[in-house]
Amino acid sequence: MESIDYGALKFIGARGYFIDRYPKLFKEVEEKAGKHLNYKMRNIVDPGMRGHKITKLTWADTKYLLSGPRNPNVVWLYGPKVVIANWAGDVPVLFISENKNLVQSYNDYFDELWRKV
Repeated sequence: MESIDYGALKFIGARGYFIDRYPKLFKEVEEKAGKHLNYKMRNIVDPGMRGHKITKLTWADTKYLLSGPRNPNVVWLYGPKVVIANWAGDVPVLFISENKNLVQSYNDYFDELWRKV
């Protein structure tokens, strides 16, 4: 929800676990994002995610680049934050940082990956 207020969200490796496990809460996200005219979400993920709801959202752009073993971590980038979510269990474990250097390094990494496709 917070990322919508910032107007943009970048994902590295988002496989739609949040949508699948928390559909009622995601409905709230859809409603809020639908009211925010300029909201944009970008996701870099493996080709196995083609066709999942996360790739079909009207405010989402997806690039299929990642390969190899699925990483249980998803990186969320928005505003001054980086959130690393680990979905290895039923409830995600989140690491949230506003460290400017860490946020910048993940944004640089995302931008480099985004340009490759």
